[in-house]
Amino acid sequence: MSGSRSVADRSRPVDGKRVVVTGAASGIGKGVATALVQGGARVVLLDRNVDAVTAVADELGATAIGCDVTDEDQVRAAMRGAAEHLGGLDGAVNNAGIVLNEPAESMSLVDFNRVIAVNLTGVFLCAREQFPFLADGGGSIVNTASMCAGIVVRPQPQVSYNASKSAVVGLTRSLAAEWADRNIRVNSVSPGYTLTELVRSPELAPQHEQWSSLTPMKRLADIDDLVGAYLFLLSDQAGFMTGQDIVIDGGYTVW
Repeated sequence: MSGSRSVADRSRPVDGKRVVVTGAASGIGKGVATALVQGGARVVLLDRNVDAVTAVADELGATAIGCDVTDEDQVRAAMRGAAEHLGGLDGAVNNAGIVLNEPAESMSLVDFNRVIAVNLTGVFLCAREQFPFLADGGGSIVNTASMCAGIVVRPQPQVSYNASKSAVVGLTRSLAAEWADRNIRVNSVSPGYTLTELVRSPELAPQHEQWSSLTPMKRLADIDDLVGAYLFLLSDQAGFMTGQDIVIDGGYTVW
């Protein structure tokens, strides 16, 4: 297909793609889902916050399914439902995630496991249940990792988050290797500090100045700074790219 795509196809690289997005009620997931719809993709939005994800889906003219990515049965049913609604899957964005800032010495095992369950096990479950619907014709899975996969940020202590995102990159590479002969590409995007609803919260707003000062570009990312990478990885333009992690952090990790 590499030599046959037209200029028109390249201008709308996800046009007609059938994609499921997790964690789509807000933040990066919502931004990616919005960009996909605007680019002509058909999208099903997943989130455990049913009311919020339904509102986003209604706004976009898309479909929503409630799903807790830590619940194996819910994930299996949601992926089957998404594939049936769309008539199959061409791509998936596994974006659902949480963060907990707690010093390691006082973090409970319950809290540590909760972050791992959402950020890592949830990505595995989603990818595994997406596989049957991608395997016949191939497709692209994009997992949301973080610049924290390769560094320890400051000043907040977040051992569980950092560990989970490091593991997401490792999981991504392993799945890419296992599924390459099925024409399923698996990559990840690792954002830096991004102005999501969570980051804009009163609790975290006081840290914006310090985070910006530590970033060579001297600002935090807008969600629009990230979505192009997701669309590229979901498109045929990235047809020979798998097992890679794209870091979008304003230069934070180069210092």
